[in-house]
Amino acid sequence: MSDHRGKRASTAAGRPARTVGTRGRIRLTVAVGVLGMVTAACAGTVAGVSANGSVASPTTASTATSDPSPSQSTASSTPVSTEPPTSSTDPGSSSATPPSSSDPSSSSDPSSSSGPSTSGGADNEKLYPTKPIPYNVTPNTAGIASLLEGRRLAGYVLDPGQIDPKLTRFVPYPTFPLRDSDALSVIFPDESTQLIARRQGMYAGYSATRSDPSSKASMVLAVFVFPSAGAAQKAATGMANSSKGESDAVLKYPDLPGAIGNQGAAGTTAFSGQVFMASGQSLVYIYANGGISQKATVPGRMKTALTRQLATLKGYTPTPKNALMKQEFDPTGLYARTLPPETNLVVYGVYSRQGSLHTQADAVASATLLETAGVDVVSIGRSVLYRAKDAAGATTVRDAFYAQEVAMNSRYRDFDPGTTAGAPRCLQDSVQSQYVCYATVDKVTIEYGSQSETDLKRSLETQVSLLQQ
Repeated sequence: MSDHRGKRASTAAGRPARTVGTRGRIRLTVAVGVLGMVTAACAGTVAGVSANGSVASPTTASTATSDPSPSQSTASSTPVSTEPPTSSTDPGSSSATPPSSSDPSSSSDPSSSSGPSTSGGADNEKLYPTKPIPYNVTPNTAGIASLLEGRRLAGYVLDPGQIDPKLTRFVPYPTFPLRDSDALSVIFPDESTQLIARRQGMYAGYSATRSDPSSKASMVLAVFVFPSAGAAQKAATGMANSSKGESDAVLKYPDLPGAIGNQGAAGTTAFSGQVFMASGQSLVYIYANGGISQKATVPGRMKTALTRQLATLKGYTPTPKNALMKQEFDPTGLYARTLPPETNLVVYGVYSRQGSLHTQADAVASATLLETAGVDVVSIGRSVLYRAKDAAGATTVRDAFYAQEVAMNSRYRDFDPGTTAGAPRCLQDSVQSQYVCYATVDKVTIEYGSQSETDLKRSLETQVSLLQQ
């Protein structure tokens, strides 16, 4: 642990915070660049994974909930205003650096719909679709199926910021669904630990990460899913032993006899610990670090996180591995109406309210806001969509996000996007070419950021049009 955990901790905590169009939501414009920068340090490969559903068999967006038949082939004509979409991620800029194929957060499934390009021509239909995108009703690859389960699991994973209020800094890497043991390279650089998870059949997971503003303390909270309770228990024991450093001390909690952990110094200035505990088919993993002066607090921080996560996980029932391919890709039809991303990343897709908090700049504040507004679904793509309980709730989210953005960035000034579509409230960075807008269509709040005035206007108009179909 002294070596590999120290390296991983510095990697996680050292990522730059979201600064482009930052508010409380998902800053994938920045995250995509970050993921690209750290790709070289990650050896794991998630092959055959698509962040977006395949379009091989077009389906009806609005009827996906009631009829999962992949034979459907017409786009929905029902306005999403009656069944609002979920949240989507930040509209990536054309200058963002996409992750390489070796990045576990990227997608390499050749059958998936390719991300839109900014080159113009026919690609404009990908960037600015005139109709809802006809994704498959059900996944057509095992990788997509596992990622769907990972995104569902995100709704039962607490955000580190909800455990420790000092952990307010969003860390994009590793904060995303995990397809299988191959994706564990971002958490456990040693292949032996990954191999144990592979042998026990890990088939889904989710990892959330945060640090304090100074990056001196961080926490990784992850849940891995296995075929059986026995497999999860064997994985917990094996992974804990495999990832333990030679000089690390064994860590035990008398009132949590199933917890297996270890702790030790990470160099001369930091201290870290990790703990594993099986809960049914799931395996909860907690990692925490801090300055050497915080040595005494690390075990307690991890125990608090473990105890609360175990309680939250009681509401989660894993989808059996043999039923993964029967999951619906876009049951609400919201993702079909979300602006498609330019780059395939595993984070793109549909999340529950809790699941969406992991990509918010302030998970705690956003949790309260989204609950008050009755948001139940968030769709993350090139735009982010939040479906509230009613139009008033959507307006509440729009205005609150706008206010948060202003409070977080003193350089932002009000900006007229040149369109009234969605009654947008927009801001422009006074120093660099960066814009962010919040708008509404009935029950749905739209969040979109761009580095181009032209794209901002067209994307807003396109997004509003999609939600009205």
